[in-house]
Amino acid sequence: MTTPVDHKNATGVPQSDLRQDRRIGEAGYIYPATWKRIMAIFLYGTVTVIANAILGSMAVSGACLRHDECTSFDTIITWLANIVFVVMLAGVIVLGWKGKLYGCRRKAAPAHTAAP
Repeated sequence: MTTPVDHKNATGVPQSDLRQDRRIGEAGYIYPATWKRIMAIFLYGTVTVIANAILGSMAVSGACLRHDECTSFDTIITWLANIVFVVMLAGVIVLGWKGKLYGCRRKAAPAHTAAP
């Protein structure tokens, strides 16, 4: 097994030993400003928290909410709601940073055409 090595001076190193910078999916797009993506992530995350609280409280029984007397069904629903919440929050963060959420979508860069 080999380990990657970063060369500080790559003048005498063969081309096969050098790593290329990875820029997958970034070429050809203009991304929104960082602050705009962070604000979109924050707003979508806030909506996710509120929706999870409302839907979670609607799904379990009143006795579980008021007196902490939960049935096994309530416990399962609570666990599932927590798992869905974590997955949704992770999705909001990833999609927001990649510029795929509404409000901060990446835009295709204009194609450069040759002058006639």
